[in-house]
Amino acid sequence: MPLTTLVEPSRVVTILELIVAAFCVLVNVSINDSIEWDYSAVLTVTLVTFYGIQWILIVLCIDIVLRQLIALMRIVRDIRIDLLSADFYSNLANVMVRHVGLYISGICIVSLSYIVFTEGELTAGEMMVLMMPWYLPGLFIISFYIIPYNLFRKRMRSAKAKELSSVAAALNGNTGALKQTLLAGEEIPSKIDLLFYRDRIDAIKEWPFTDRIRALVLFGILPPLTWVIAALIEIFIEGAL
Repeated sequence: MPLTTLVEPSRVVTILELIVAAFCVLVNVSINDSIEWDYSAVLTVTLVTFYGIQWILIVLCIDIVLRQLIALMRIVRDIRIDLLSADFYSNLANVMVRHVGLYISGICIVSLSYIVFTEGELTAGEMMVLMMPWYLPGLFIISFYIIPYNLFRKRMRSAKAKELSSVAAALNGNTGALKQTLLAGEEIPSKIDLLFYRDRIDAIKEWPFTDRIRALVLFGILPPLTWVIAALIEIFIEGAL
């Protein structure tokens, strides 16, 4: 199955997703005791439309994440490992990094909204409980990205181990082992060159998201997270006083 088929849902899948969203709206409306159907027709339609948009977005988000995970699994399983172009593989982390960035931004917005609308009356523990439906599903979804990335890490580690084993054999005098490395066809390097090459291969990061996560933490997560933590500390101090 081509990747475009995985990324783009078919018409049948789209119809099924809309049916699932409509069923969720029906269940949501049925179990919500606070809804009084004696309101005007306009208000009723508005309420049902709101629930409809909400559940359509939820179903679509789940569909998008699952398709991304399946496509990512196929990519990391079939992609060619090139130890001399290891920086290229950091692009595989874009999917998770974008998700983490949106997740952190959303959590910060929700936290600040609770703080503003409750005028800081909630304690830190109450905030954590109220926000549980927001942050737990996101953490659960993000944890699934470890599955394809761990598969890539195993392939990268295997390629590094094979290359380093041949280089170690060459350093011990078996220069024929270089025919099984990326140096095959080149002039036999000196031991100093082999040591530099060994260090370079050994320094290759096995996880594709190492550099991207560092940049995300420094420039995408720390600023908004600092504001939320400062607001929570202020609430804690006011409650203690």
